Amino acid sequence: MRKQSGATLLEAIIALTLMATGAIALFAWMGTNARSMDRASEHVDRLTTERSTLAVIETLNPMAEPQGRREMAGLTVSWTSRPLTPPKPGRGPGGPATVFDVALYEVNVEARDGRSAPTQFTVRKLGWVTARTLRDDS
Repeated sequence: MRKQSGATLLEAIIALTLMATGAIALFAWMGTNARSMDRASEHVDRLTTERSTLAVIETLNPMAEPQGRREMAGLTVSWTSRPLTPPKPGRGPGGPATVFDVALYEVNVEARDGRSAPTQFTVRKLGWVTARTLRDDS
């Protein structure tokens, strides 16, 4: 009986087949992870754009500026608004009238950052205008 001193051709083929199967599974897993990372990155970019847009329109008074556009640091924000309620006298915390008339507006916002598709959303904002002067009761 001869003693075997190495791997046979059949053993080599089986080993290569197992390695190839493992490599295919590994590359498929890596491809899935790469696609997931791309989607997550796109989501983060969109969320950053939306937060920046909200910061831009935070100080917006739709009663004074019902439509407009602002550009800053590569971000272009445009909006149009329409009143949802008629203007009425504003009230302070204790109930007395303030110097402002207020109305609720629906503001349609579009943001473009040049990297991805435009982001569009709608928010409701309070509009105000100075309508009276304070009386000095002293």
